[in-house]
Amino acid sequence: MKARAAMTAVAAMALLLAGCQGDAAASPTEAPTSVLDTSTATATPPLPGPTEAPPTPEATQAPTQVAASTATPGPRPAPPGPPTPMPVVAAASTPEPAPVAAPTQSLAQVVSSVSSAVVMISARQGFGSGFIIDKHGYILTAGHVVAGLSSVTVTLADGTEEPGLVIGRDEIRDLGMIKISGREDLPVARLGNVADIGVGVAVMALGHADFNEGVSITSGVVSDLVIQETDGFSYLQTDAGFYSGQSGGPVITRTGEVVGVVSLGQFTNFSAPAGWAIALDDFTLWMVERLKAGEQVLKPMEVAIGRTRDNPAPIGHTVRVHGIAADGTDSIHDITVIQVLRDGRAEEMLQAAFQWNPPPPAGIDYLLALVRIKYVQGPEGRTDWMHQMDFGMLSTQGVKYVSFLGVVPPEPYLSARVYPGSEFTGWTVWEISQADAEPMMVFGLDWSFRGKAFFALTEDEGPAPAATEVAEDIGGGEEGQGADDDGDGGGEDDGDPGGG
Repeated sequence: MKARAAMTAVAAMALLLAGCQGDAAASPTEAPTSVLDTSTATATPPLPGPTEAPPTPEATQAPTQVAASTATPGPRPAPPGPPTPMPVVAAASTPEPAPVAAPTQSLAQVVSSVSSAVVMISARQGFGSGFIIDKHGYILTAGHVVAGLSSVTVTLADGTEEPGLVIGRDEIRDLGMIKISGREDLPVARLGNVADIGVGVAVMALGHADFNEGVSITSGVVSDLVIQETDGFSYLQTDAGFYSGQSGGPVITRTGEVVGVVSLGQFTNFSAPAGWAIALDDFTLWMVERLKAGEQVLKPMEVAIGRTRDNPAPIGHTVRVHGIAADGTDSIHDITVIQVLRDGRAEEMLQAAFQWNPPPPAGIDYLLALVRIKYVQGPEGRTDWMHQMDFGMLSTQGVKYVSFLGVVPPEPYLSARVYPGSEFTGWTVWEISQADAEPMMVFGLDWSFRGKAFFALTEDEGPAPAATEVAEDIGGGEEGQGADDDGDGGGEDDGDPGGG
């Protein structure tokens, strides 16, 4: 009996130990409470060795059930959750350095920089402006500044004078190229492109004027880009206005880039100032390089009578003159000097016009020239004011007479607003030296927006016409009448004012 009881106790102990091993395998973090905890005997399950395989569920399930039937179960621990991921710390990136903005020049610095490249170009007919575009000594200017010249005198910004050779010209675009000796310290103007600007962009015109020893500046905005489809270039129109002498100077943006070459301008008392520059577009910039290589682009051959000082138009010969209107479009005038009176015959006619007209000063002759102007083409809906001031008088030596009208002129006097397609005839009055045998009248002299026409003034033979004869010949009215009240010099039928 004692032996049987001992065997039973050993078997019970073995079963209990097997259950403890199953519970330990199922929950390695917490040992279950056993009925043997109140006894003094404890058993520790052996730890598996490094090569011992973990117990399988089949090996542990049966003992666990036996142990559960004999032991008071405790709370089951929750199964372990997934491991908490460690936070990943991104490597600190080195920020790229911010681009450093290029220093900007003030407007005064821009003007000073470009002005140093502006030069004065002197020739026998006057002076104009230009600007250095290359350290090799290339100077860009307007074509009419160097028209008919092979050499000029160039005055740099520091006052140095150098001879300059006219090596290239473009009579269509009104561009010229001059070459002086080059050097590394020559100030150079940067050429831009009108494609990078638009209407409303602020621009400035630089050049020499006859009232200022230094560079004169006018400022405004781009008003329009006037395309000359026939000739393949464009005018940059601006309200900056150009002074006489600025021809050939640069038109620049506020960043100092040259976008035009001063060509035409007008200042009047009746309209806002306006100026037209040769726009530097892609093709014109290409042409500038061709001019540096010595290219000559000449206008098509045409009748030269009246177009140069060396070949003035005789009395009765009509000269067609191309200019530019206030809106940048072409204007065309046909101009004819019909009759010229001088000395005693001119005095006689002036006395007939107004008995209190004084005799001329000693050594001076009065000269009267009857001029017919037909306004062939111009802006529709706008008139053109034609006046004696559109003309100038040159002496035989090429010196300009100062026009001072100290007498009452005969009627009709050359002053009228003419509509496109209409014409007007009127007298001009001049005072010239008695020793001047061959004076010359020039249309558009000192007016860059007018075309040029030259007229010889060899006087007619015969007595001065009576005032009534002049009125009948011009106005077609009744005897004793002058020009009509509207001042256009024509009668009701507006017939041929010159009589042929």
